[in-house]
Amino acid sequence: MRLAFHAEGEPVEAEVLPDGWHPEEDVAFLRVVGTSPEGTRPATLGPARGSNGHPYQALGYPRDGPVLARWPQA
Repeated sequence: MRLAFHAEGEPVEAEVLPDGWHPEEDVAFLRVVGTSPEGTRPATLGPARGSNGHPYQALGYPRDGPVLARWPQA
């Protein structure tokens, strides 16, 4: 797949990791094929403990709506 970053340069190729697609949660773990764009780094993953009440943003494609991405905020 082609993956676009919020960075300079063209989109790059990426692949879904083995066992990286979880359709129940609508999430996939990707690996960039080749070199990542300059100025980017892997996302830091960790527990959600202690994050209650903090603002967030998530991009999603709701099942019940048009095929347009939505940015829910809390």
